[in-house]
Amino acid sequence: MQLPQPSQNTAQQHHTRLPPVIPRHRSTPPVLGFVPPSLSGILEAPETPTDRPMPKRPDILPPTLAPRGLSRTEAAAYIGVSPTLFDHLVRDRRMPPPKRINARTVWDRKKLDRAFELIPDGDHSDHNPWDD
Repeated sequence: MQLPQPSQNTAQQHHTRLPPVIPRHRSTPPVLGFVPPSLSGILEAPETPTDRPMPKRPDILPPTLAPRGLSRTEAAAYIGVSPTLFDHLVRDRRMPPPKRINARTVWDRKKLDRAFELIPDGDHSDHNPWDD
């Protein structure tokens, strides 16, 4: 006994169906459909963080001067681990907690250096303590 095959039309509809469009809400609706160009940026709803890419900080410091405060991803890269592993190291106190500067969370590069020095070196010897 053969099972009925889905029609070609149904299969095409399944693959081309798009998710519903969710309209963005505006803080102030335009009056009579006209918004002067000078006010268009003011009247539109502010963008959410997912709508726009994070702006790259300008290179203000000379390349020879490392910044003192590092973001989470910068701090993780600074000690050579992923941001996720860095979070674990902060949680178990092998790395220092961040400083809060208004809405920013930054790690002190000098504290990262001291914490990194306290992490034990890998023991690559062939000695097994269970053999004693």
